[in-house]
Amino acid sequence: MPSRVLREGILTSRAVNALSEETELFYWHLLLVVDDYGRHEADPELLSVKCFPRRYGKFDGHLTGRCLADVSSTLTDDGHPLVTVYQVGKKKYLQVNNFNQRTRAQKSKCPSPDGQMPVICPSPDGQMTALARAGASSESDIGVGYRISESEANVGVGDEKGDDVSEMQKALEDFMAGKWGKPDRDIAEKALAACNGAALADISAELLKLHRSGARPVKSWGWFVTMLSRRFI
Repeated sequence: MPSRVLREGILTSRAVNALSEETELFYWHLLLVVDDYGRHEADPELLSVKCFPRRYGKFDGHLTGRCLADVSSTLTDDGHPLVTVYQVGKKKYLQVNNFNQRTRAQKSKCPSPDGQMPVICPSPDGQMTALARAGASSESDIGVGYRISESEANVGVGDEKGDDVSEMQKALEDFMAGKWGKPDRDIAEKALAACNGAALADISAELLKLHRSGARPVKSWGWFVTMLSRRFI
């Protein structure tokens, strides 16, 4: 997990101080798990185990989703939400606005929110709130949410990801000895993300340890996401 510089301005931010205690705690933890560009998948269940690896019993997917909706509808003084949620194809991502971290990675793990169509996302009160406006061009507009095309989504995303996902699908299928068939790509991608960038060889080794211990999922493929997130904190 990368190191982060947390600036004291957050302490006096009107937007941050307007959040509930639970949502503010989620926001602080979120700052520690997004990539150098302030981005991450906007999947509440995945965010739950990544942001709260030892407290996911309380911060389950439902509560985390509520907190995400809250931070994405709370506006800063410049009129932008604390966090932008946007969609690329069928997947949702988030970007922490005004992240202002030193960029070490050459490219983001997630596609950029730049595009043409505004994304609408539910606010905590159940209403639909527009999180973006078309035509963003100035630096202050960076981070405003848009839906972009599948071809644009591939720009800046590692070409090796597809092979890694296929390998993860195979590893999970082998773990279950084919009893559940092959997991879909979405589950494999979540499992990879839960491993915090670990090499496939290391992931396979941990899966082997789990198998030898007799641990087995009883409900869903999501069990692997939770277990792997605990082993790659």
